[in-house]
Order: sequence, then C-alpha cells, then structure tokens
Amino acid sequence: MSFARDSLRTFSIRSSLIFISILGGIIYARWLGPEGIGILALAALMENFVLRFGNFGFGSGFSFFIAQGRTTGREVLTLAFGFCGSVCVMGCIILLLIWQKDFSPWQKMPSTIFYLSLVTIFPFFMNYLLSMILSGHLDIKAVNYSEIIRTVCLLSGLVLLVIFLKWGITGAICSNIMAQFAVFCYLLMRLRRRREMPVIEKFESGKMGLMLEIWKYGRWNYLIMFFGFYIGELPLMVLSYFFPYNIVGFFSMGRGLMEKTRILPNAFAQALFPYTAASTEIVAVNRTNILCRNFLVITCGMVIVLAIILKPVVIVLYGEAFLPVIPVFYALIPAIILWPLSQFLTVHVAGFGNPKKVLLRSLCALPGCILACFIFIPYFGAVGAALSVSIVYAILAIVSVYIYIKSTDAKLLDMIFLRKEDWNIYRGIAQKIGIKYFKQQGT
Repeated sequence: MSFARDSLRTFSIRSSLIFISILGGIIYARWLGPEGIGILALAALMENFVLRFGNFGFGSGFSFFIAQGRTTGREVLTLAFGFCGSVCVMGCIILLLIWQKDFSPWQKMPSTIFYLSLVTIFPFFMNYLLSMILSGHLDIKAVNYSEIIRTVCLLSGLVLLVIFLKWGITGAICSNIMAQFAVFCYLLMRLRRRREMPVIEKFESGKMGLMLEIWKYGRWNYLIMFFGFYIGELPLMVLSYFFPYNIVGFFSMGRGLMEKTRILPNAFAQALFPYTAASTEIVAVNRTNILCRNFLVITCGMVIVLAIILKPVVIVLYGEAFLPVIPVFYALIPAIILWPLSQFLTVHVAGFGNPKKVLLRSLCALPGCILACFIFIPYFGAVGAALSVSIVYAILAIVSVYIYIKSTDAKLLDMIFLRKEDWNIYRGIAQKIGIKYFKQQGT
C-alpha cells in the first residue's frame, strides 16, 4: 500500500466527479433558485447536527484502532449498527422537539421537507462510520468508489425528479435519500467481503471493553467535531436567523465553490490519518511537511485562476441571479488558502493518538467565530458570513501550526517553503506522465 498512490487515486476520482457535481449545481441553481439552495443547505445541516453531536468520536476511534491492528472491521460492524441506530433515533427526536422553536434555523422549513430530511440521517451517519472502518483498513479505494456512486445516483435522481417530474425541493431531497442508501449498500458489501488481518491485542472484557477503549480515544475527537460543528455551521445558522432563504442560498453556493477547491488537498488528508497512525514519527512528520508546503503554493495558484474566471463562469453556469455569490467567494479566499495547512497538521497530531491537543485549536477559534458572526453578518449578510469563515480559518491555522511544532519539533520553514526534494518529486511525476504518453503514442 502507498500513501501517494492512494491519495492520487482519491484525487483523480474526485476531480473527475467535479464535472458531474457542477451539473448538479446547475440543476439546483436553474430549477430551485437561491431560495431552494438555501433550504437544501439547512436540510444538510440536520444531517451534520446529528453526526457532530452524536458520533461521540467512534468514527475516528474505529479507524485508529483498526489501523493499529487492535480490532477488525467485522468486530466493530455490529457495534456500529447498534450505536448508529440509537443515536439517529435520539437525534430525530431532538430535532422534532426544537424544530419550531425561535432559535431553530429550521423553524420556517416546510413540514414535508423537514420530515424527508429526517430520513437521510441514518444512511448519512452509517456511511460515515463504514467509511471510517474501511479507512482503518487502508481501503481508500472503496471510499473513493462510494463517492462515485453517491454523485452519479444523486445527479440521476435530480434529472428524473427535479427536471422531468418537476418535484422541486422535494425531488432534490429524495435524490439525496436514494444516493445515501446506494452508498450504504456498497460500503456494507465491501466491508463484508474484506479479508481481516490478525488482531495484535485482544480485549478480555469483550465488545463492551472494546467500545470503552475506543471511546477513551475517540472522546477527544468527539469534542473536536462538537466544537467544529459550531465553528463550521454557526455562520450559516446566524445568517438564517437574520436573513431570508435566498441570502442563505448565496452563502451556501459560495461555500460550495470553496469546498470544491478542497478536492485535491482533501484526497491527501483523507489518506493521511490512517497512514500517520501506521507510520513512525520521522516518516510521518516528513510526509506532513511535504504536504503543507506544496499545497500552500498549489492553493495560492488555484485561487488566482479562480478569481479571474469566476464571474463569467457564474453567469454561464448559474445565471446572473447568482452574481452576489462572487463577493462571497472573494471573502472566502483566506479560508481556501489556509484550510489545507490547518487540516494536514491537525490530522497528523490526531493520527499519533493526541486528539486532546487538537481540541485546543477549536477552543481558541470558537470565541473568534462567535464574535465575527455577530459583528459582520447582521451588516454584511452573506459576505459577512464568508468573512467570519475566513477569520476562523486564520485562527485555526495559527493554532494548528503552534500545536504541531510543539508536538513534533518540526521547523516552520519546512512547512512553508518548497525544497529541492519537492522539485524532484514534480520532475519524477512529469517524467512518468511523459513516458506513459509516448508509450501510448507508440502503440
């Protein structure tokens, strides 16, 4: 198994899905409009609400324990089903209780959309757990294929239900339900067919003892995800309180464009956690430093290109009604540049079994997030929400660098500036591409 090969495979698959996801974005924009996109963003918030509050760190715990050979995927599968079912039932009950409250971002959501959104919670949650279990086995290929299945099924559903049957937002939610269940079936089948590796450490107290040990590790990741939920979603929640759905839609569209820029770094970050957990410290630190300094350069170049072509792209793909998305995206540029650095460093620290240290960055960023949201959003709307996101990611990046250096004794310059070995890597990739090209030409 190779970290670089798995990461590049992840990137090639997910980058090939950009075109399909753009088609989905066009359908949302042309057939649902800004208000519909805003409602869908709040529907997706329901899934994240239950996942972030109810996972208790077991997803990352499953991945970590499997990667270290302390348990197997099949051993935790039954635990995952029982745990997920219980959490989803409780999560749905809580959502129903707070739905119509004044502080709820869903208080104005139509009842049909709200109830349908509840249906997506279980497969969404379970897909997360199954993906983490397979990542622990370093089966990144299966996780990548699940993204293909989800994207293709979602787009097919949108074409049928939204365009041809004209079901509107209801059709979009139903498309998501079908896509989530299709991914669930694939991941479950993939896991059941895996050959298990021998377990290094047996837990004498059985499955309950195993769950307790996983929780002891994962509880810190749970708190990280708990605070991460507020940091990531608070701008959306505050925006929905002060402004109508169409303004929420502009912010959601801009944030969606920002998230598309994460396809390449996220491909490497996804593989980084299990490989870090399975590596020596020297190898892992060198790998993380290479990722940080190279992606700073790559991301800056990508942002410059996107900033130049954004306006004509928005007009052609989504229409002039979405021109307010452009200043939102510009306000998100600092977040785009800093996200890979923050992500790689925190994944590295968590991968070495130190999630408690990662929690520090979220605790530092949360007050800044709250202040930024209530200062900028009431006056600047969607652009204010985007500025809040950028401020938060600046704080996260600074704290992440501090924690990483203290944990590894790495040097700041090694994380920022390119080195000779990086150019050798690029030269090697170019040579391999050239060799393959000439071989194809020769045949």
